[in-house]
Amino acid sequence: MLLAVLLGVYADINAGAVNNILRLIAAEVARTRAGGSFFASAFIFYYNIPGWITTAATVFLRIAVCLTVLRFKPGVAKQGGGYILYKPLKVIGNGLIGYCAFTVLIVLFINSILGVPLALTILSIMWLITLLGETSLALAGGYLLLDSLGGKSNNFTYLAAGALLIEFLRCLPILGYAVGVFFLPVICMGMVITLVYQGYLKKNYWELPFWGDDFSAGRETLRKIILKDR
Repeated sequence: MLLAVLLGVYADINAGAVNNILRLIAAEVARTRAGGSFFASAFIFYYNIPGWITTAATVFLRIAVCLTVLRFKPGVAKQGGGYILYKPLKVIGNGLIGYCAFTVLIVLFINSILGVPLALTILSIMWLITLLGETSLALAGGYLLLDSLGGKSNNFTYLAAGALLIEFLRCLPILGYAVGVFFLPVICMGMVITLVYQGYLKKNYWELPFWGDDFSAGRETLRKIILKDR
C-alpha cells in the first residue's frame, strides 16, 4: 500500500498530474491508510494540492534546474549530451542496470517500517539523478531537433527546445507515464553513470565543436555525429 503511495508521488512529479490515473489511486490509498500509517498520512497534504499546480511547479523546477546546470556547468552538460549522441546504446544499457538496481532496493526496503525512510531516500535519489541528467538530454534533444530543421543557435536555445519537447512528451496521455517514469529516468541515469565512469574516472572526453556560439567551424552532418567512431 505504501509503495503505491510513494510511486504515486514519484509518477506524479515525473509524468505530470495530467496523467492522473495513478495519482487518483495513490491518493485513495493514502487516505485509506492514513489512520494506520504515519508515512501514508504524511502524503495526504500533497494529494490535496490541485494536480495542475503540482504539474506546473515541477515543470518550472525542472527547466530552472536545467538552465542553472547549463549556466554554471556547461562543460559537464555538453559532455553528457555527447555520450547520448555518440554512445546511446551504452547510455541505455547503464541506465537499465541502474534503474533495475534502484527499483529492487526500493521493493526490498519498503517491506519493513525501518526500511521506508531508505526507500524514500532511494526514490529521491532517482528523481534527483533524473533531474540533473535531463539537462544533457534536453541539450542533445534540442540540438537534434533544430539541426534536423537546419537551424543554428546557441546552447540555451538548444536546451529550451529540448526541454519543451520533453515536457510535451510527458503530457501525452498514457505514453506520458512511460516517458516520465521509465524512459527518461533510464536515459538520464545511464548518462550520469556513463559520464562518471568514462569522463571522470577514465578521462575520456568528447570534442564537441557543434555546440557553442562560434559557428565559423563547419559542423558535421547529423548522421556523421551520431555514427562517429571514436
